[in-house]
Amino acid sequence: MPRIFFALDLPEQIRENLAQLQSSIPHASGAVKLVEKENFHLTLLFCGEVTEATLQQMLQQAQPVANTFPSFTFGIGGVGVFPSPARPRVFWTGIREGREHLMRLATSLSRALGVLPGHAFTPHLTLGRVRQGKSVNSRGFLEQTDFYAGAFTADRFFCVESILTRRGPVYTKLKEFMLAGQAAEKCL
Repeated sequence: MPRIFFALDLPEQIRENLAQLQSSIPHASGAVKLVEKENFHLTLLFCGEVTEATLQQMLQQAQPVANTFPSFTFGIGGVGVFPSPARPRVFWTGIREGREHLMRLATSLSRALGVLPGHAFTPHLTLGRVRQGKSVNSRGFLEQTDFYAGAFTADRFFCVESILTRRGPVYTKLKEFMLAGQAAEKCL
């Protein structure tokens, strides 16, 4: 069964800025698995494993959300860790501007698809994950409080399949959804 999520993609310059920020994550010891630059994205809704029939239904249900949601600008910046600085498991950067638009889009998708998120939606971009059984000091990373990757206009979102491999996840965009005021959807 395909493992599915809906997400926003990022422009190359923002990817470059995020990759530079990753250098402040303590990963030399191998305790942290950094997200590869080409895999940076902003997850709107994680659906998990779904049947092919459910996937097709979700693709149909997502289209009206895109048709009625306007494009918007948001800025990526700031840093944090989940669940806590004392025990970091995930290193991330957050949203500086446009957070309310992201929240509304994620909520609209969740309702339309009938998928309840496993936890409250916290818009962020994962930069690295601490490997199981390892621990790291997040202090140097958390000192990057003025980090700002940039802003851009989100005019589309994607349905993405995630295939987990030993080397890391492989993402395949299944369908592109243009937001209101943009050209019609494009199948990939």
